[in-house]
This record gives sequence, structure tokens and C-alpha cells, in this order.
Amino acid sequence: EIGVRLVGSEMCIRDRFRLSRTAKAEWKEYLESLTNYSLSKKLPVCLLVAPSKEMVYQQYYPYKFSKQAPIRKLTELIPDTLNFVLPIQELRNLDRRSFRVCDTHWSVHGARLASQLVSSKLSLKAVSELDIFNSDVYQRKRLSGDLGSKLFPAQLHNEDRLISFSYREKVIYDNNIDNFGRVICMLNREALLGESLLVFGSSSSYTMFDYLSRLYTNIVFVHTAGNIDHDVIEAVRPDCLCLQTNARFVVKAPKFKGSVFEYIKAKKKSGVLKSPTIAETLPEHSVSYIKFFNEMLR
Repeated sequence: EIGVRLVGSEMCIRDRFRLSRTAKAEWKEYLESLTNYSLSKKLPVCLLVAPSKEMVYQQYYPYKFSKQAPIRKLTELIPDTLNFVLPIQELRNLDRRSFRVCDTHWSVHGARLASQLVSSKLSLKAVSELDIFNSDVYQRKRLSGDLGSKLFPAQLHNEDRLISFSYREKVIYDNNIDNFGRVICMLNREALLGESLLVFGSSSSYTMFDYLSRLYTNIVFVHTAGNIDHDVIEAVRPDCLCLQTNARFVVKAPKFKGSVFEYIKAKKKSGVLKSPTIAETLPEHSVSYIKFFNEMLR
């Protein structure tokens, strides 16, 4: 399949990178700081790393996966007390396609499973207790992706698309910034868990919204790829925290003390920002932190 073959050719280059001594030290500091923060604040925390497609579909990968690959070295550094999800085997065992064919990202089914695994770690509930998506309706549609679009003509493949639910109907705030610095707040009063989840995530988080927003009443997503902004945590005051990054990013450790404002300031320097989308009526609990996010745009 074109998606598997293409990404494999890219991964053969990335796989030859090593996690440098500096990167190992930075990851160790980040992980220790994260673990200590979770314990001291009594805040449930989960680190989710989205594996690359080759890690799940190794039978299509023309090279032996290196024992020195950065993601493998990272797993050796994870403290036993930290909730950690790297769902290689779970995605491999999924009864539906876990990755999109013409894209490097997981499919809607992979995103659903990742959402349940993270929620299970944070809530201490079994994955089966979080399986509330059996009535979901999907439609097949021919789609390209970040791999298929690189070819001419663009390559397309039939993919499942969720049509019975859309997280967009639950969005109460979106600063409409592209990539790093994006902030999206969601509210679903009918969610399974009456808790708020703060996600410092990356591109793989977006397809999880359709599922996370039905598990958690309040979701605040900030695109930082696992970099942590403590001012954001203080403003949102979540019940639990998820850090999400992608396996291809782990050659560099995230920052335990990052700044969303710095991302936004850089975007303002490069051009005019789009106007944010704000719900006409905001729930009382969200007013202060949405004001906080909005002030970053000024």
C-alpha cells in the first residue's frame, strides 16, 4: 500500500538517528519533573507517544528496526510511576485499519483506541468501561493525506470517516492558529466522565477529539507537542493532564517549562492572525481561562 511504502522510505533515514547524550539527559529531566509534578499536585498525568506507521506495520518496513532507534531508547527512561502509552501492539491487534493508507497519522479507529487507552490510565477504569462508541456510524470516502498529496497525481484511498458525531459541535473556543499555539476548548455535558482534561498535544491529537470529547466533559487542547506551559495549567486547573507527542519527534525532548505565548508571538510576527471563534454563551467555569487564551492574541 502506498502509505506504508512511502513512509517506510522516510523512516529508514529517521531510524538511523540516535538519541544523543544531551537528548537523553533532557528527556530524563523532563520525565522526572513530570512525575514529581504529578505526585506533588496529585494530578493524574499520562504521556502518550503516537508510534510511527512502521512500528505498527513492521512487515512492510524493508529495514530491520534498529535497537538504537530513539523511541526505543526513550522507553528505557520512562519511570515506573509515570502513566505511559505507546500503543504499538494494541494498534497492531486492532480489528480495523489503525493507520491511514496515504497518511502518516493513525486512522479514526486508531485515534479511538488511543483515546480509550489514555482515559483508562487517567481514570483507572478498564478500557471496556470506556467503550461507548459501538453505535458510531462511519462512511467510506476516498481521501489523500500528508503522504499521498506528495505524489502527482495525488494518491487516494478509501478511508472510514465518522459521520454520527463531530467534536466541532462541542467547541466553545478556537483561537484558529495553525499548528503550534493552537488552542481549542470543548464542552460536552453528556460525556461519560464529569472531569476536565488538558491536552498538550500534536497533530495526532486532532483525530482523538471526536472520542475524548465524549469521554470528558471539558477538554482543553493546546498544540505544543508535549511542551508544558504552567501558566496554562494554572488558568485551566484541569482534573487530569495528557502530554501527546509523535515518535518521530522524540529525538528532541519537550520542555517542562514551555510558553504558548511565545508560539503565538512568533505567529503574530509572521503575519496577521485569524479571529478566534468563541461561543455566544460560555459556561461559567470556562470564562476566565478563555479570557486568558484570548489575551495572548492581543
